[in-house]
Amino acid sequence: MPSEYFRENVWITTSGKFFPETLQCAIRAIGADRILFATDYPFADTREAVEQIENSPVGEEDKERIFHLNAERLLGL
Repeated sequence: MPSEYFRENVWITTSGKFFPETLQCAIRAIGADRILFATDYPFADTREAVEQIENSPVGEEDKERIFHLNAERLLGL
């Protein structure tokens, strides 16, 4: 299925998408395991990007995945 292929082979970032609804939609679509924290510095405010995710109605485990665990896994860190 295309949706299965997408969930297993695509990674997305939070860059430029600082809305709780957008983050929740992305988690529903591909799962928190495929989302990486990012900003579009210097065009986006890094502090605002962090605050938006911290204040989103997303579980703490998912936030940890998004903020750093997914990147560590993807990049082998």
